[in-house]
Amino acid sequence: MNNSPAQLTKILVVEDESIIGLDIHDKLEILGYAVPDVVSSGAEAIQRTVETQPDLILMDIMLEGDIDGVEAVTQIQTQLDIPIIYLTAYADEETLQRARITQPFGYLLKPFKARELRTTIEMALYKHQIERKLKKSDTSLRETLHNLEVHQEELHIQNEELKIVQQQLEVSRDKYVDLYDFAPVGYFTIGEKDLILEVNLAGAELVGLNRSVLLKQPFSCFIATDDEDVFYLHRKQIFASKIRQTCELKMVKKDGTPFETQLESVIMPDSAVNYSRFRTAVIDITERKQAEGERERLIAELEDALARVKTLNGLLPICSSCKKIRDDQGYWQQIERYISKHSEVEFSHGICPECMKELYPDFYEDKDVRR
Repeated sequence: MNNSPAQLTKILVVEDESIIGLDIHDKLEILGYAVPDVVSSGAEAIQRTVETQPDLILMDIMLEGDIDGVEAVTQIQTQLDIPIIYLTAYADEETLQRARITQPFGYLLKPFKARELRTTIEMALYKHQIERKLKKSDTSLRETLHNLEVHQEELHIQNEELKIVQQQLEVSRDKYVDLYDFAPVGYFTIGEKDLILEVNLAGAELVGLNRSVLLKQPFSCFIATDDEDVFYLHRKQIFASKIRQTCELKMVKKDGTPFETQLESVIMPDSAVNYSRFRTAVIDITERKQAEGERERLIAELEDALARVKTLNGLLPICSSCKKIRDDQGYWQQIERYISKHSEVEFSHGICPECMKELYPDFYEDKDVRR
């Protein structure tokens, strides 16, 4: 705009969020408009409109307090003919219906850019100027203009809504790409001819190759030779059943290192009737398999230990005189030797007081010994 300071278009800003209000204030001044004030309530908006007589008002629909943006505009319009542009981030249908009754000159969906702000303001000022002229002309012309304005407003709102939907779709797509690329599980999209069509970072890391190198490579070349038939059957079941299939097999990295995996695969339709590819989640279960092997080994050791302990819980033949024990092969052994052999017990030898009294009476009479 090329307005001189005395001719600057005055725009009153009504916004209850101070940070957003200051941002709009700065945008307007950069665009060459004068901002007599930034107020945050409906009551202030009514008062400052009467005092400053702005050329246009940017009015937030959803204001805190008893007087919201629509009510403030309704009261202003009873006193002054000033074009209104509503600012909104969201509003319920009832509020939007009330806003339409006030016949605003435009809507701006927050957040908006300076270019959108200027375009909407200039259009509103121009339409307001035309409307003032048309008010002096035939009623039918005014009604036609109003209908065009309503239609334009609806198109503008629809356009803004489409932009929001597009932005949401882009955000969703970016999130999906991030989730796919940085997932802790390897994902492969495999074509009907066993060629790798897509792979995420984890999948490329599993086999030790760059993603660009993996594309168009046969997935089966990373399957261990002994498990190729397992993968062939797994792949066949995917296309035959068209439901999720799971299997466990051994894969091989680029350097030949084998690793245990679990494959979870699901068909991916190209159309309603054509199925030519599937997506496979490759989960490295090497540590789990090792843990299972270790667990089985410990269970076997425990069962063996229990079996050895059980031999001591049975009926043991023992000599009533020398106290030797007869083993399961018919040999007589000292009780200490037999128990040590069949358990973890170790023996130390001593002499009880009764035996000492009988065998060593002189020592037994010694007071220290008796203690």
